[in-house]
Amino acid sequence: MLLVTWLHLRALSGLDPAKTYDPVTGVAETATLDILLSSVALLQLVIWVIAAFLVLKWIYRTKLNAHELATGLQTSPGWAVGWFFVPVVSLWMPFESLRETWKASHDPASWPGLKTPALLYGWWALWILSSVIGLAALPATLQADTVRELHTLDVVAMVTYPLNIVVNLMFAQIVRRLSEAQTHALSARAFA
Repeated sequence: MLLVTWLHLRALSGLDPAKTYDPVTGVAETATLDILLSSVALLQLVIWVIAAFLVLKWIYRTKLNAHELATGLQTSPGWAVGWFFVPVVSLWMPFESLRETWKASHDPASWPGLKTPALLYGWWALWILSSVIGLAALPATLQADTVRELHTLDVVAMVTYPLNIVVNLMFAQIVRRLSEAQTHALSARAFA
């Protein structure tokens, strides 16, 4: 998506900024790129839905494991997933739930006193930032009717895509480290 958006941005840069852009027919000079951009965006959406399902399943499972390892956890496995869908509280409760899971998985006996790693704070802050930028750009995306507006949206996309890559790489680290901690803790418990 980053590459196609960059190509689209370059093509738009050579056009009159005041030229009208029709969301259905696009601009004749960028018609092929518009189709490619739409196709890649659709593919990205399908991949996002599949990834979201798998991530939510992983969150549920790790919370279930955390409840096996430690006592006194506040969030159930169902709510660990459900908080993502509740407006306003979805800005902090999924983080709080994952933080609780992390701590309980790394030190089941005394998890409440464990410090939260910077990786979790950084990931959540960047995830919120990228979500806010994406949501702020959505109305403009739906109403863009000049090449200038479309150009601006492509520039915003060129900022958010690398940000999303960083967010996803950080989350991959969280998944790896939390999964390893749970595997270790559950194995130690099985042999105890």
